[in-house]
Amino acid sequence: MASQAEKIQVRMQRSILVLVLALSVVVLLTAVIFENPPVADQAASPELPRQVSQLEAQRNFDRYYMLAEAYWKRGQLVKAETMVRAALMQQRHNVNAIRLYGAVMYARGHYADAETAFSQLPRLAPTDFASYTNLAIVQLCQDKLPEAELTLQQADSVLAKPLPAPLALVRACVLAKKQDVTGAEAALTIARKALGSGVIRATTTEWAKALTSLPNYESILGSGEEPQTTDALSGTLLPATGP
Repeated sequence: MASQAEKIQVRMQRSILVLVLALSVVVLLTAVIFENPPVADQAASPELPRQVSQLEAQRNFDRYYMLAEAYWKRGQLVKAETMVRAALMQQRHNVNAIRLYGAVMYARGHYADAETAFSQLPRLAPTDFASYTNLAIVQLCQDKLPEAELTLQQADSVLAKPLPAPLALVRACVLAKKQDVTGAEAALTIARKALGSGVIRATTTEWAKALTSLPNYESILGSGEEPQTTDALSGTLLPATGP
C-alpha cells in the first residue's frame, strides 16, 4: 500500500515539474516577443502618429483658411492676415493660401510683401494666368516696369495661346506707363473686345489709371459689343482696396 502511494506521489511531482517548466517557457517567450516585436509592427508604430499629425495639420489649415477668407470678405484685413499666416504655418506651399495672403498684403498697401507671395505662384501654379497677372500688378504698383514685363514674358512662354484677356489688360498698363501709346492701345483693344465693360471697372484701380491718359481711351472703351462671358475679371485681377 505504501509503495503504491509513493508511486502516485512521484507521478504528481513529475506532473508539477512539467507544468512549472511549461509555464517558464511561456513566460520566457512572452518576454522575448515584447522585447523584439515583429518587423511589420516596428515599421507601423511610428507611421500611426505621423498620420495623426498630418490629419491634425490639415484640420488646422482648413480652420485657419476658412477664417481668413471670411475676414477678407468682410474687409477685416488685419484679422485676415493673422489667420492666413496661421494657415501658411500648416501648409506653406498651399497655392490658395499664398494667393490670399498676397491679396491681403496688396489691399493693405504692403506691395513688397504681396510681391514676395505672388512671386511663388508661377512656380507652384504655372498654368494659372492669375499667377502672372497679380504678380505683374503688384510690380506695377511699385513702378517696377522691367520686372512686370519679365513676368508677362514668362506668361507668354508658358501659357497656351490665345493668351487670356486679363493679361492683355495688364500689358496695356505696362506699355502705357512706358509711354508706348501704340502698343498700349492695341493691348487695350484686345482686352476690351474680350472683357467688355469690365475693363472700365478695372481702370478705376490705382495700377490701371495710366490707361485713362491714352489718347483713344474713350473711343476704345466705347466700341464693340459686350461679350457673352460675364464677370470675366473676377478672381483674376486685384481690386483697388480690399475684396
